Amino acid sequence: MHSLWVLMFLGIAVAIPLNDDDKIINGYECSPHSQPWQVYFTYNGNRWCGGSLITARWIISAAHCYKQPKTLIAHLGEHDTSKEEGTEQHIQVEKAYQYFYYSPYYIDNDFMMVKLAEPAQFNQYVQPINIASSCPTAGSKCLVSGWGNLKISGGRLWWTSDLQWRTIWSGILGARMCTNWISWCLHQSLHLL
Repeated sequence: MHSLWVLMFLGIAVAIPLNDDDKIINGYECSPHSQPWQVYFTYNGNRWCGGSLITARWIISAAHCYKQPKTLIAHLGEHDTSKEEGTEQHIQVEKAYQYFYYSPYYIDNDFMMVKLAEPAQFNQYVQPINIASSCPTAGSKCLVSGWGNLKISGGRLWWTSDLQWRTIWSGILGARMCTNWISWCLHQSLHLL
């Protein structure tokens, strides 16, 4: 079970810098196809959420990303979403299972398993993520990547969308610090309404 938690964290973690050198805001463009497990979903044709490929037919993602499976397409082997690179696989989602204890009112248990309608074809652009053998400790580093990015403007958090895949090495927070940070983010987002 610990491996699943580590995998979930690596696939959908929130990035927080340990110091100013981490430059979390906007991240950095990834080397093309350097993380071949990275997946994003489109919902009714629009980019929606990300995840990590764990087997040829299964992806782990965030439970708050749930939509009816027939409305989701998984995009694998992508780097620049503004153009076809010849490396992409677009596969219909067959099923999506939110974790039983997930609640949209809390940050706990925010993960789901997504089953593809057909298996992904493994190649140099599409590979499953390696599953960790132990849980990381607070303060250790992990790689966080995806197409969405975070910026701060006017003292508020804003989510923007990038066409190129971005990444950052980030420190892992302890449970208490993570909860405090998420609470701050939720408080900030209420000011956007």
